[in-house]
Amino acid sequence: MKVAVIAAAFAVSSVSLASRIVGTKITGQVTSVAGVDAVTINGQQYPIKVGSPAAEQIGSVTSGETVDAVLDGPPDSSSTHVVAIHAHNGQ
Repeated sequence: MKVAVIAAAFAVSSVSLASRIVGTKITGQVTSVAGVDAVTINGQQYPIKVGSPAAEQIGSVTSGETVDAVLDGPPDSSSTHVVAIHAHNGQ
């Protein structure tokens, strides 16, 4: 019985972890937005990952805003993409 309870608890926690976006978070000012393909934050351009939440969210981001962006790799890697982006309110 204890094994079933532990297995069920693990399954529930695994589902909740899978729904979170995990990666490197950066915060900075948007220098430019290139349609839905890329965003430049603090002078560094990052491509937007196709099909990610960032691809949907980028339409509401404008130059000059301060944003939090979640990357799928290290900020200095050329293969890193933005997977989520959120503008700070009032900025």
